[in-house]
Amino acid sequence: MEDKTDRKSAFETMSDELENTPWLQDAMREKEQQQLLMTYLDNNTIDNRLAFNIKQLQKLQNTKGCFRWWENGPRNLYITLSVSIIVATAQHDDR
Repeated sequence: MEDKTDRKSAFETMSDELENTPWLQDAMREKEQQQLLMTYLDNNTIDNRLAFNIKQLQKLQNTKGCFRWWENGPRNLYITLSVSIIVATAQHDDR
């Protein structure tokens, strides 16, 4: 007759082996990735990221409308054109 501790030990061993199987690990990662994607696509999260990035851009824009690589740095035509293209594309895609 088998001892209860032996059965528990065998069950724990099977459980540990199951947890280490690749398909269970993949399923757990997939669930985590779905949750991250849902958080990423959440409207509040998008609004917060957008507001933060707009504030960052405003810090990099001088009084004449040009953008710079860093705060209080010299204006930069390349950055100004890049930001302009990105903003125009975002406005066009938003329609």
